[in-house]
Amino acid sequence: DTGMLLGLFQKGTETHAELALSAARKAARGWAETDWTARVALVREAAARIDARIYEFGAVLSLEVGKNRMEALADAAEAADLLRYAADQMEANNGFIIKMGEDPLEGYQAENYSILKPYGVWLVISPYNFPAALTAGPMGAALVSGNTVVIKPATDTPWTSYLIAEAFEEAGFPDGVVNYVTGPGRTLGLALVDSPEVDGITFTGSYDVGMKIYRDFASGTYPRPIILEMGGKNPAVVSRNADLERAAQGIFRSAFGLQGQKCSATSRILVEEPVYDDLIERLKALTESAVMGDPTEQRTFLGPVANQSAYNDYKTFTEDLSQSGTILTGADITNVAAAFRPVHQSAIADVRRSDPSASVYAYGSVVTGQARVGASDVDLLTIGLPTSDANVVAAQLSERFASVCRAVEIATAQAGDFVGDSDESYGNRVFLRHYCVLLEGPD
Repeated sequence: DTGMLLGLFQKGTETHAELALSAARKAARGWAETDWTARVALVREAAARIDARIYEFGAVLSLEVGKNRMEALADAAEAADLLRYAADQMEANNGFIIKMGEDPLEGYQAENYSILKPYGVWLVISPYNFPAALTAGPMGAALVSGNTVVIKPATDTPWTSYLIAEAFEEAGFPDGVVNYVTGPGRTLGLALVDSPEVDGITFTGSYDVGMKIYRDFASGTYPRPIILEMGGKNPAVVSRNADLERAAQGIFRSAFGLQGQKCSATSRILVEEPVYDDLIERLKALTESAVMGDPTEQRTFLGPVANQSAYNDYKTFTEDLSQSGTILTGADITNVAAAFRPVHQSAIADVRRSDPSASVYAYGSVVTGQARVGASDVDLLTIGLPTSDANVVAAQLSERFASVCRAVEIATAQAGDFVGDSDESYGNRVFLRHYCVLLEGPD
């Protein structure tokens, strides 16, 4: 409900960016010199503080993001788990202080160690769709390794990240080690990224913004590390041997969980011809059975999209798709209340290969059946793939997948021109290498 005031947060400026980075820089040496076991203990305590307030986190995530109850609690639980994972990895590797081999030359005695050192000040720019897990996770990794942190949340979701910052404060972190600032990306965010005081960045968000940060950060006076998690146009590949009920359930949850607003959301399906109609009918039935409405209510599966812009994008995208494919269900816009804007999931079949939906990365509750894959139609698997991307299928697949894998590899190697020519479209296709999922079952 956009009529509900959830909180008031500062619209930070370049000055606030400088203040946060100055505090982080001032605390950096002392934190780096703190024994790694003490850093690990504090990160675990922050995780415990999140656990203790998990229902508060869940309520905030439902109100602020629009996640249903299960998704909201899962986001909060994952935040705590990722903190513990970072602490566990630090401990398992003895603080990454590793004794190396002895000098092999006779008469020489030397002791050598590999010691990983912190970079200094680490910037975490977190997204609106997982504001708990994808704020806390990068923070935990940076903090246990001895970096101080500045966190800049998405403008739509400052409340959840504020609770994360509170958990770190309650855990007893020294002043300046964890710093929280909010404000627009075009002012505050840009000032943080452009500052020479930032020694490393973790960014989660769109391809366009991520690539701009990547290029701008690389223009500094010396190389600095950057971790980017961006979007992709990831297909699910379903063979004739698949357990179709499990495949439909998996596609449904992946495509429509969190209203499709996540980088792991299945947005297109490649299905072998003999099982195409059966799978699509199962998916259609699941889609129509899902409950849409207030995400704080127990029965709700699909809540609202994040903001008015996302609402408008969904409307435009589905209107365009109605001209190039067959909308099987959904795609209508529903207003449950005056200012509450959820949208229906949409299952769309037989979208043309040349249609922009094959390559454009659109957040929203839409999944397209874009190919009926037959033995003589392996080229259909090349939808959205560049010619050089021949490594689509992950290694270590069972023999059961061999024919499908070979089809994908052959089709990729023989692919023609790109579908579209925008930077966004290219980035989405490159990302396919990591998101080709085979949903198989017993013979």
